[in-house]
Amino acid sequence: MLELIKKISKFVKNNMGLNMKFWISIILIFGINYLFAQRQIDILNDTAYVEDLMKLQQLMGLQDNAYDIKNYMINRFRTMANEVDSVYWANLSNSIDISEYLRMNALTFASVFSREEIKELLKFYESPLGRKVVLTMEAIHSELANNEGLWAESIRVIILKKLQEDGLIDYYELKPEDFEQNQENNDIEIK
Repeated sequence: MLELIKKISKFVKNNMGLNMKFWISIILIFGINYLFAQRQIDILNDTAYVEDLMKLQQLMGLQDNAYDIKNYMINRFRTMANEVDSVYWANLSNSIDISEYLRMNALTFASVFSREEIKELLKFYESPLGRKVVLTMEAIHSELANNEGLWAESIRVIILKKLQEDGLIDYYELKPEDFEQNQENNDIEIK
């Protein structure tokens, strides 16, 4: 009987350790989630801070982007169901509220920037240079992406030529299609 009690005691002790670790992990996870949720609630309940976060998004063009995204999605579905009348699509568009998108963005900004930094960003985006950044950023991003693509292709050609010269790959003739951004030539074998 004493042996059975020892076995049960050992079983409970061993399993309680695992259970305690499990429950401590659960408590920590819920605690962290609670604190994060509380931080979000605190941010969203601070009217002046939320106004600054919303104004920042307006100045950065994010509000306009939200409408552009909404209209793009409506138009995509509209082309698939062109038999549906325009009143339906207008009503659907009006029913989609961008405030959730803006709230998510506000929380993102608040998680990265302090209140003082948000105020500095507002000053910047209200300045002539800030407005210029907003107006030109899409074109700049497009041009930078194009530059990245061209540079990546030139590096690919350099690498291919060097691998050929060093005898690490069989002869590989560079063709015009090698300059297209696709995955077709990923089958080159390195010796």
